[in-house]
Amino acid sequence: MLDDQVTILIPTSPIPCHPDTRLMDACVDALRGYFPTARLIIMADGVRPQMEHRRAKYDEYVASIRAKAFAGEYGPSTTVRKFHEPSQQATITRETLREVDTPLIFFCEHDA
Repeated sequence: MLDDQVTILIPTSPIPCHPDTRLMDACVDALRGYFPTARLIIMADGVRPQMEHRRAKYDEYVASIRAKAFAGEYGPSTTVRKFHEPSQQATITRETLREVDTPLIFFCEHDA
């Protein structure tokens, strides 16, 4: 089964619609249509100083997606990894890849 061979990585960061989770919900729902049981890691980047005004809403958003992951709403094997320092997609992906033990990854931005 392909699900055993792939880990899904979804980066997320502060955007104007937060704390609304609809974009993440739609992204995960679409990916789960192809990979219903694959490991899924949501990588929540830290807040850059220029986006400090969005911190409270972003923190609420991250708490919501964590709760959905914990409740199983995003399918099995879903985790949310929160980065406290702003690092950008390349760095959070490089750090998260240390946790990946599958030969394949599927990378999809949460607002794509």
